Amino acid sequence: MYRQAQNYGYMGINYSRQQLSNWLSRAADLIEPLYNLIFKEITNSRYLMTDETPVTLLNINGKKPGSKGYISIIKQGGKGIFNFVYCWAIDSRSQEVIEKKLEKFRGYLQVDGLNFYFKILKKVCVVYIACWSHVRRKFTDIIKLSGRLEGVAFEVVEKIDKLYEIEHRGGKLSKTDLLELRQKEAVPILSELREYLTNIVSTASPKGKLGVAIKYTLERWDGLIQYTKDANIEIDNNATERCIKYVVMGRKNWLFADNITSANKLAMLYSLIITCKFNNINPREYLEYIFNQLPYINRHNTSELKKLLPDKYDVNKRYDLEYRKQAVIVETITIPTTEDIPKAA
Repeated sequence: MYRQAQNYGYMGINYSRQQLSNWLSRAADLIEPLYNLIFKEITNSRYLMTDETPVTLLNINGKKPGSKGYISIIKQGGKGIFNFVYCWAIDSRSQEVIEKKLEKFRGYLQVDGLNFYFKILKKVCVVYIACWSHVRRKFTDIIKLSGRLEGVAFEVVEKIDKLYEIEHRGGKLSKTDLLELRQKEAVPILSELREYLTNIVSTASPKGKLGVAIKYTLERWDGLIQYTKDANIEIDNNATERCIKYVVMGRKNWLFADNITSANKLAMLYSLIITCKFNNINPREYLEYIFNQLPYINRHNTSELKKLLPDKYDVNKRYDLEYRKQAVIVETITIPTTEDIPKAA
């Protein structure tokens, strides 16, 4: 906004940063009903993937200015379906925070670590799904440090790469065929890998990088093999990390939020924008569409509001027919005549 206010100033338009900030805040207020509907769609899913990234907050009650908060992303899991993405701001990574947020959720929850999600993962109705990408990263870090293309870390990475190669081959298969492929080829590799790690864990230093990597893997084993039992589950949490990169890249520009309320309004806008990006919808066109539609819709009418969710947006038309009729939009094509075309100097 600082740069935008400057650019407007160069054009002789006097917009302050505060005025631009107020516009964003009002835009977030306007889309809040859609934001709440996205959360309902999220919690009704059987499979969620989640991650979070830090954000600097200038004013947090009881903390120093510039303390760390977080923007957490919860994404619907599963390929071949429309995936909603829900962002929300938190000022701590307390286990109680996520437990309260997802108290109604029932199904698979794919996360990177355990601490923040420990309480909800203890529930009988929630099944923990781990991430093979994070496991692989632990061992590739060891290879980079040692510079050796041999040894335990190298052998483990080779086995994990075979699991990913199986996923690559199964990318275009039906769910039934993919599950059969995983059972036939991935399960034997996983059994071999677990036996290998179990046999050597006692020989590795518990505080060394290899020992930590092996312990990290074995402790999450039940979550790591769940993907072989259901074809809808992904082998890793990379899709959520791709979503969170939009926040990370944006943070390099906006740097901080004033308080948790401001951060959550930012999260509301990100929820719609990232949902659009992940599902190949032009976010600018979608936002223009809903901001033109919202004045004509009863904000308390859920069935009407649902029509404005990104999964209902038709990428082939900017506005639906109902809106065009209300706004008296007439589509015309003007074909320029030779007189309308300026002549070259």
